[in-house]
Amino acid sequence: MTTTVPDLTRSAYQNALERLEGKTAVPDLTRALKDRDAAVRTRAAVLLGKMGPAARAAVPGLIEAIKDRSDLVRVEAVEALGKIGQEARAAVPPLTETLKDKAYSVRQAAMVAIRKIQS
Repeated sequence: MTTTVPDLTRSAYQNALERLEGKTAVPDLTRALKDRDAAVRTRAAVLLGKMGPAARAAVPGLIEAIKDRSDLVRVEAVEALGKIGQEARAAVPPLTETLKDKAYSVRQAAMVAIRKIQS
């Protein structure tokens, strides 16, 4: 399989996002949650989760991401909300709806995230 220019651009984009640090990365990572590539959306959610409460500005974007068509994106978005913790209180009602998700992994992650946010 050959790598196309768009693939290289996506890879470079992901690598650049990973190198960003602190609150300055939150807007770019939040925008990446809407990327057409599920791998980019997944990685953005993972990186926001690693930031913890510093990513609180991304909560609305992560709430949208828990409705993503990709199970993996949904799981990572849910886990990121849990890692943001109490700063993600606004996510509890949508996370409660996620307890009905078709994917078991998403439902499990939602239970854990709700506990973390409410503790």
